[in-house]
Amino acid sequence: MTRLTYLIAFVTLVFLLVSQGASQAQYLGCFKDTSNRDISARHWSSASMTVGKCVADCRSRGFRYAGVQYYSHCFCANSYGRYGRASNCTTKCSGNKSQTCGGSWANGVYATGASGGGNTSKQAFCQRYSNTAISQQRQNLSRQCGFRGARWQVNYNNHYNWCLRAANNTANSETNARNTQLRNCGGGSGGKQAFCQRYSNTAISQQRQNLSRQCGFRGARWQVNYNNHYNWCLRASTGSANSETNARTTQLRQCRPAQSRLFRSRWDKIGGPGGPWTTGWVPNHTQQICGHQHAGCRCGAGYCGNYRSGATTYWWPNGCQGPRWTIRCTSVPQ
Repeated sequence: MTRLTYLIAFVTLVFLLVSQGASQAQYLGCFKDTSNRDISARHWSSASMTVGKCVADCRSRGFRYAGVQYYSHCFCANSYGRYGRASNCTTKCSGNKSQTCGGSWANGVYATGASGGGNTSKQAFCQRYSNTAISQQRQNLSRQCGFRGARWQVNYNNHYNWCLRAANNTANSETNARNTQLRNCGGGSGGKQAFCQRYSNTAISQQRQNLSRQCGFRGARWQVNYNNHYNWCLRASTGSANSETNARTTQLRQCRPAQSRLFRSRWDKIGGPGGPWTTGWVPNHTQQICGHQHAGCRCGAGYCGNYRSGATTYWWPNGCQGPRWTIRCTSVPQ
């Protein structure tokens, strides 16, 4: 027998075994599902899913029941039907359009013929893993540590199904990683929470100095929201948080206090009859403004007051019956 003949025989045998998985399985009906899965011991999906593949997989692992759902999903367990029957098992299997693979949130359930032992040791391990993961997440929430992501999700079934697919040492590494993060978070009056409270209070105090001294520093480092500082700190290392505090301190040292930050200002004529004209520089203003209180500013609608640098206004230098000038404020640091 040639190598090609052996290959054809092997492929034919595999096809027959998978086909037998579907033909030997007893169809039990269409049953409802939710995000809290009805058939929850094992879940996998494939772009070439068939009823036979799903049944064979569940049977090989010792599970009594297989559920196919929405084109490409397969579920295995030793029980089913807790949400009652459904009537929408109409989607075709992604790997065989002549077969039906359940529906949207509906399992087409088959009896695999297995004894129902399942992978009990793995199931028990993953039950313990998932219970621990949920307990750790509750600590994360109650202690307001702020940890997020797949590792910290609140759905038991998501943890359980992930564990079934993962190696035990990988799952143990996830448990240990959560424990390490929780130790770094601390709790009560000490640990990471207390550190981040101090950090956030300091950040708000530094921002108040920034505002009162008119330093003009901006960005996430200088925001005014306490909770934003606190939540950022919980996610960051203490070294990163201390670096932010030190950076704000350095910037504040480089900003002169408001009372020593003085400006000089002047008015320049930019329109009206006659030649150029200026008031000359007037020093020692605490703000970047020009005062317009000259005689003649009350003509027309009244234009007396303080103007920011670059602003223009009107002035009647020879009284309200004389010509009107347009003047512009210029104010610069001394």
